[in-house]
Amino acid sequence: MRILHVLTSPRAEGTPRLVLDWLTVQEHEQHVLFLNSNPPDLLPLFYEATKNVTITDSNRSSYLRKCFAVISAVRKTCSATQPDVIISWNQGYSHWIVLGARLSGVKKSIVHGGCEPQVSNLRGRLYSYYVHWPLYAMGTQLICASDFIRNKFKQIPLLPDSNIFFVPNCFQAEKFFPPQTVVAASEPVAIMVANLEPVKNHRALLETWKLVLEAMPEAKLWLVGRGSLREELENFCRDNHLSQNVIFWGERRDVPDLLWKAQVFVFSSSSEGFGTVLLEALAAGLRIVTSDIPACREVLQNGRYGVLVDVNNRQLFAQTIIEALKQGKLNHDEWQKSREYIEQFTPAVMVKRYLEIVNQ
Repeated sequence: MRILHVLTSPRAEGTPRLVLDWLTVQEHEQHVLFLNSNPPDLLPLFYEATKNVTITDSNRSSYLRKCFAVISAVRKTCSATQPDVIISWNQGYSHWIVLGARLSGVKKSIVHGGCEPQVSNLRGRLYSYYVHWPLYAMGTQLICASDFIRNKFKQIPLLPDSNIFFVPNCFQAEKFFPPQTVVAASEPVAIMVANLEPVKNHRALLETWKLVLEAMPEAKLWLVGRGSLREELENFCRDNHLSQNVIFWGERRDVPDLLWKAQVFVFSSSSEGFGTVLLEALAAGLRIVTSDIPACREVLQNGRYGVLVDVNNRQLFAQTIIEALKQGKLNHDEWQKSREYIEQFTPAVMVKRYLEIVNQ
């Protein structure tokens, strides 16, 4: 089957990385369309993965002009590649993406639901209707990254739910399995891999780290990722004398190596669609301490594969991290159970389930 993936940009974040995992499945011919080239963080990896990459610039001065630019770019790319199915990994412009595909004759379409709908107010609900009623009318399947997100969509009044499904995200587990010999850090290390943006709640983690250091002065916190809050967070560390114990690694391509050297994976996010990094940490053999939010609860099976904690309770968060650091990495039996659990999240399984839904 020929598949066209439509992405906003090759920015270094979860969704483009997810498509890179899809591209490892050689069974299907896959094409990628970026609606914008900036930021180009992951573009070299896409060029390594496939020669079928198209880049367009859909940025326009007004919303309406941007919509027409998106429709035109998708229609043109579909005419050139003739996909059997188009997958929009962008929820906001998904109805325009699907419309462009329909105008070129592509009848099968999927929208990836990676984020929960904002329906806490009338504006959010109206926006959901504006995006998803056209998708329903065009026969598009909405496939959510977690059961939590699917249930959120199904709770929207008057929104048809017959085209709403759930398939968990995937990842390449074998990339994170630790090798036979790993040179671990000499001091206790906790690591968090996430963009430095408000939703990831790094500030809560840094405030908690002050308490961790009272009990374990030698403990280190590694923060991997880039984002708009880096300068603010670095200033907080400097003002609170944390700079010697908190290391900002920035965007890295050797994340597995960093995970193998740490003992604990910490995650303070206040909202997640799925939480693939938790699976990566499990594959790497790390003990997990994460915020008690629905997506993390779902991925970790209500605490079976990691500790869920209220990160707003700084004392409890700190004590849980300290206990995890003292325990160290998962022992052999714990890691084997985790490995058996994560086998269901392979790219091949996700691709198969998506195509089964769109072909039914």
